[in-house]
Amino acid sequence: MRKAEPIAAAFRISLTPTVLVRVNDGAIVSANPAAERLLGYSLAQLSERTPSELGLWPSAMEQARVWAQVGEDGSARAVDLNLRTAEGSELLLSMDCEALHWRGEALLLCFLQPRTASASGQRAFPTSLHEALIDACRDGMFLVHGGFVRFANQALADMLQLSREQVIGQSYFDFVHPEDQVEQKRRRDEREDGYSDEQRYRVRLRRADGEYRHFEIVASALPMENGLASMGVARDVTESLLQQKALESAERRYRDLFESSPIGLFKTHSDGRILDANQVLLDLIGFADIDQLRAAGWTMRDVYVDNAKRDEVLEQVFNHGTIRDAELEIRTRNAERLWVSCCVRKIDGEGAEATFAGSVQDISRRRTAEIAFHQADARYRALVDHVQVGVFLLRDGRFVQVNASLAALLGVSENDLVGQAVADWASPDSRQDMERRYWLSGAAKSLSQDFEAELQRRDGRRIWVIERLAVVDIEGDRYFSGTWRDVTREREVERRLRFNATHDSLTGLPNRLDFQQRLNDTILESRTAGCYDYAVLFLDLDGFKLINDSQGHAAGDRLLVSLASRLTDAIAGEALIARYGGDEFTVLPFGPCDRDRAAGLAQRLLRVFDQPMSAGEEQVFSSASVGIVLGIPSYRDAADVLRDADTAMYRAKASGKATWRVFDDQMRNQAKWRYEMEREIRRALEQEEFEPYYQPIVDLPAGRPVGCEALVRWHHPNRGLLLPGEFLPVAEESGLIHRIDARVMEQSCAEAKHWQAAGWSAGALSVSVNVADRQASSPQFASEVRSVLQRHQLTAETLRLEISESAFREGRQRASDLLGALKQVGVGLAVDDFGTGYSSLESFSSAPFDTLKIDRSLVQDLTCNDKHRAIVRTILGFGRDLGLTVIAEGVETDQQREALEALGCRFAQGFLFGHAMPSAEWLDYLRRFQADQ
Repeated sequence: MRKAEPIAAAFRISLTPTVLVRVNDGAIVSANPAAERLLGYSLAQLSERTPSELGLWPSAMEQARVWAQVGEDGSARAVDLNLRTAEGSELLLSMDCEALHWRGEALLLCFLQPRTASASGQRAFPTSLHEALIDACRDGMFLVHGGFVRFANQALADMLQLSREQVIGQSYFDFVHPEDQVEQKRRRDEREDGYSDEQRYRVRLRRADGEYRHFEIVASALPMENGLASMGVARDVTESLLQQKALESAERRYRDLFESSPIGLFKTHSDGRILDANQVLLDLIGFADIDQLRAAGWTMRDVYVDNAKRDEVLEQVFNHGTIRDAELEIRTRNAERLWVSCCVRKIDGEGAEATFAGSVQDISRRRTAEIAFHQADARYRALVDHVQVGVFLLRDGRFVQVNASLAALLGVSENDLVGQAVADWASPDSRQDMERRYWLSGAAKSLSQDFEAELQRRDGRRIWVIERLAVVDIEGDRYFSGTWRDVTREREVERRLRFNATHDSLTGLPNRLDFQQRLNDTILESRTAGCYDYAVLFLDLDGFKLINDSQGHAAGDRLLVSLASRLTDAIAGEALIARYGGDEFTVLPFGPCDRDRAAGLAQRLLRVFDQPMSAGEEQVFSSASVGIVLGIPSYRDAADVLRDADTAMYRAKASGKATWRVFDDQMRNQAKWRYEMEREIRRALEQEEFEPYYQPIVDLPAGRPVGCEALVRWHHPNRGLLLPGEFLPVAEESGLIHRIDARVMEQSCAEAKHWQAAGWSAGALSVSVNVADRQASSPQFASEVRSVLQRHQLTAETLRLEISESAFREGRQRASDLLGALKQVGVGLAVDDFGTGYSSLESFSSAPFDTLKIDRSLVQDLTCNDKHRAIVRTILGFGRDLGLTVIAEGVETDQQREALEALGCRFAQGFLFGHAMPSAEWLDYLRRFQADQ
């Protein structure tokens, strides 16, 4: 037998038609492309089919004749072979075959060559025996004289794909490859000079199709009348060379695999001699190389710890041809013992002449692990039986083994479960999903995810479990190993968490996040469909804060709960209603909603407020304002829609409350203006376009400044100087007011340092800065003020902060705490626009203010309005009794000044004493007066 691997690797690339045939049933195992072309069948059509099934044999007698010539040993040469192609035409072939073993099977490697057809009907019978021999020769024969081909037989012409007439008379060198011509001329010169009698060489000759083929030449010099000629025989050895290279390559690859294998490989003789071994095996038994092993005289009898075990292995190999995964104990060169897994097969010879090949893999660690495994198995079984997670083993979808926890989970005994179908315990709603999941999992190679399943206990109660599955093979059978972990409580918690995440905890209505998501979905659907027939209603209670302040937050909460129920009843099934926040509710009508339908819904919602509602122990009347937005293509998300709905709602409040308004173009333009204004304010803050102007506060009797109020101005690049009324409302709504106030404070303190350098002491001249409610109520504001004073090295008495009465809206105690923190910094605190708010006078008795500023609205008609005069008189008395400084704002005439002085007012500010001035002009103003040193 020949080595199968190199041959099998090489025959695919051979140009000779080659077929592999299985001996035991005659089926074709493989065929190379040349054979596919010759027979007219593809490899897929030939594989695993016999020539009889394919119709290749023209008759059963032909088949018998050929098999008789091949014989039992499977080796034969030049066997005449008659076959039919796929198209039915007859093939006259000559076959050489070789027997081999490949992958445990006995095969025949068959080489097919076309043979010359019967002489009848092909050509005339040769005129002489000499010509018959030449024409019948399968090798090419030629005579070259004077550099030209003088004779060529038919075989040579066929090899060159030409007729004999086309070959004879041609220059020999016209056929020779350009790279071979120099060497060929050298051979010609040696022959003509008498240095060479017979020449054997290889040369590449060109065929008619342009391909150069390798030819093996045997040529001799032949004396002729007009010089020496060359007579010889040519054989096309191209396919032989290709096959030889392929075999050499396959042999190299075989050797590379042998040497680089990660497991030990060997070849041995039946007498125990080690014929070959790779380095892995040599390292395993302690030898540096094969020569060292041979020099030590080691045989397989030295390797086995128990030679009787080797005899058992040999007997099984002789009987069955192979042995697999035999676990044996071997010894190393230094007498160490190892457990190995061994595979051996007989590869050649019989009896004492037999040789074997095999592999060896060190399994010492595995054997140690197996011992440890068996020792741990009892502990593992005890653990499984007492683990709190249900554990099971399934076969064919039925319980084979379960632990006590699984039985308790389902409310039955362990014996009751064994043999029952796992799908019978799925809830009716999830049974189909479970069966499908098990079917898919059974087809998978691995399972990397957990599943959630709903089960139904024996008592009918449903539970949720996390199911983890694994496919395991036990003694050739497929099983499912799995666990069920009870997550029923977690599921209930998750359900509540999901509800709480999307619903208001007080009213049970959907919350802001859920409403925005539903609205975003509606907007996306409308944009996809190109139809914007949706609407949103934004409802806000009128005067809800008054109810909270008068009856407490608990009463306000009860009012909201009652209101949510009534609103839901009013539009039940027609719209989604959500508590958007505080006393705000949003409504998204289901289905198409035009202006008329939205208005109808708004009116129905407002009618809810016709009847009193419960708010604690009392029944209260309330009202609401509703803003409506109708869908348009420009809306991209819920924030845009709700912003405009909020704007429409505030327009309804401004219209007298208890009504509804639809967002229109005018509101849209106003909203656009506000957006642009907000954007420009942000830009102006970045470009530092805001600057404080200073208006003097004077001592009326002395007629000189005692301080100033810093009033912000905006140097707009396009609109020029803007007064606060043109931008501060937008700044307050957008929350940017605190950044403007912080800048005014920073610049004012920097300027105050210059005034002190000019001679005005901190006690003689202070600067008042307005502070927005949001900024004043910040817990960090006191530390920010302290940092500003430290940055500019100013004492606290230099700075006075003006805070409006609305600072008390968040509650008296909170306001007192925040104002107390500012007072600890040491700055002055003034109540701005006093007399126009609604805070109780008692609040000021405990607040740390030191200054009251009378609002300009009370000063403007002081000389003609007795009521305002009485209010001013009261404020002055209030301030005097509490020890507070009182400053009158908006003094524009001498009559107003005189009236204030008559009432006992000492300090004032207004256009009468000076307009608000930039810093340079303010310094010029101060120079009119002598500074206190």
